[in-house]
Order: sequence, then C-alpha cells, then structure tokens
Amino acid sequence: MLILLSACSDSTEPEPPDERPAPEDEEVEVEEESAEEEALALLEQSMMTMAALDSYEVNMRAEQSNRRNLTTARVITETTQQLTQDPFAYHETATLEEDNDSSHEQSVIETYFHEDIGFFVHESSLNTWIQLPEETADSLYALQQFNQENQFHLFEQQLDPTSITLVEEDGRYTITADGDLEGLEEAEEELFPALQGGFRLMMEDLDRLLNVESYTFEIIIDKDTMHMRGFTTTIDMMISSGQSAQISAQQSLQLTYSDYNDIESIDIPDDVVENAEQVQIDIEAFQELEGSATDEVE
Repeated sequence: MLILLSACSDSTEPEPPDERPAPEDEEVEVEEESAEEEALALLEQSMMTMAALDSYEVNMRAEQSNRRNLTTARVITETTQQLTQDPFAYHETATLEEDNDSSHEQSVIETYFHEDIGFFVHESSLNTWIQLPEETADSLYALQQFNQENQFHLFEQQLDPTSITLVEEDGRYTITADGDLEGLEEAEEELFPALQGGFRLMMEDLDRLLNVESYTFEIIIDKDTMHMRGFTTTIDMMISSGQSAQISAQQSLQLTYSDYNDIESIDIPDDVVENAEQVQIDIEAFQELEGSATDEVE
C-alpha cells in the first residue's frame, strides 16, 4: 500500500486550471512511473486482491533434477489444492514420480489442513492417516497469518529491482525478475520466528542443507480482475551436509490459479479425524539426516 500511496500522492495543492489555450508547440511534461515501480504496484495490488478472496484452487507442477557425480535423479510433483481463507483450510492431493538411472517410483500424498481441527496426511504406501503435531499445525497457521500481513514486503525483499520487467498484452500483465540472494536471507530471518518448536528447528536445519545460488520469477496477473493467474520460479541450488559431498539441484515450480471464490468449504471426513494416528516430529533423526544425507555420494 505504501508504494501505491507514494506513487499517487502529490506534495502540493492543485492550482486552478489555466483556461488559456496552450501554444501548439508547447509540450506538457508528464512524469512517467518507472517499469519497476509500476510492476511492484501491480504485484502488491494483485496480492491484496488474492488475500481478499474467500477461496480459490491452485494447480502446481514441480520438477527437480538432482545430480550426484554422474547420476541424475528427477522428481516430478503434480499437486491440486483447494483453499479457503476463513477459516483457513485446504485439501491437497499430490502425485510424486521419482526417476533415476535404475528405478521409477510413484506415490500419492493427500493432505487436509483446518485451522480449528488440525493437520492430516495420508501417503499411498501407508495404511492409515496420520495427524501431525499440534505445534506443526499451529506453525503452519501462524505462517499463513504472517504471510497475509507481510506477503508483499517479504516478496519484494527477494527481488533484484534492477532486473524487473513488465509486459502488458492479451488482457494480462507479465512481471519477471531475478532473485536477490541477500534479500532471500533477510526474508528467512523474518519468517522463521513465526514458526514454533520442533517444526521451526526442522525448517532451520533444512535451510542449512540448501544453498540457493540463483533463482528467477515470472508472475502473470489478470488485467481486469487483478487475480494472480500464474506464478513460475526456477531455482538453482546445492544440497550439502556441510562436508565435502554436494548435490547440484535445479527446481522449477509452476502454479496456476482458478475457481476464485467458487469453493464453499473444506470438510475433513470424520473417519480421517477419528482414526488418524498421531505422530511427533523426530528432530534428532532429522539432524542425523543433515549430517549424513550426502555421505553416500562419492
């Protein structure tokens, strides 16, 4: 909102219009908003519009390639998520396919989250639903609330302002930008305190495993409604245990938004809530993984 107000404000009172006709050769200078400022203002307006929606659907395709020496593994995830804002809840179905030089595996993960009920996950290889710890559900909800209040600020931090481009065509705005690595670190430092307990420790440990080297964004906004229609990011990173072994990874993420305000409610089936097995996050096991996950890489 600050950017919009700054762009639109005037420091002086308007003067009465001069009724005298201007000479034909006199040019009226108009200060044009820079592409960067216009793109950021449009992005903020779109984020505010999305936050004001009652519900929407997101379809996501994520591809990640991991290279260990001469071996390359590829993971493709196709996800559909229906989301409501009040109460904050979502139902998500994700299909994961893993390919490497010697095997092909596929799994399906179904997730329910509701701010008043909890966080439930079912993986196709399991025979039951599991309920994640209350602190994990609370952290996810706190993260959602934090993002709603700070979304534009956090996202702007992660952009290199000199790289921002804006194209207007076919009833849409397309904004592209490169990432700012220092800004990414600053955004993480602001975000992690919103998490709780073991979930926060796990995310901090995971962050230490990953070293982002570069990333780019593309955002597509509907010109008439200001709804976000698409979001794409590509990330190059190294996965490391802090020892000599490293994995080179590239991830691309494509999100498509639809069904704005068309989802009435997210209802978790009674049998899921009643029969789910409660689990705890094993922080010690995760920290052991941090120290040994890449030891097998030779």
